[in-house]
Amino acid sequence: MISTSQQLLQNLLELTRENLNAVESLKNQPIENLNWKQDSKSWSALECIEHLNRYGNFYIPEITTKINTSIH
Repeated sequence: MISTSQQLLQNLLELTRENLNAVESLKNQPIENLNWKQDSKSWSALECIEHLNRYGNFYIPEITTKINTSIH
């Protein structure tokens, strides 16, 4: 029987694989498409990726610390 934690980890791994595949497909897009904005208030695809990377640089170490210091 699979535990809830194991299922969560499997789900996260699958989501990560899906996201990596989506990002890989962006490599084939023209830069104009990646920089396109619907209007002046929206973000381009590249701006969204930059935002996620910057926040990941903060949150991933925080999450790792919490995992490593949690009671098992």
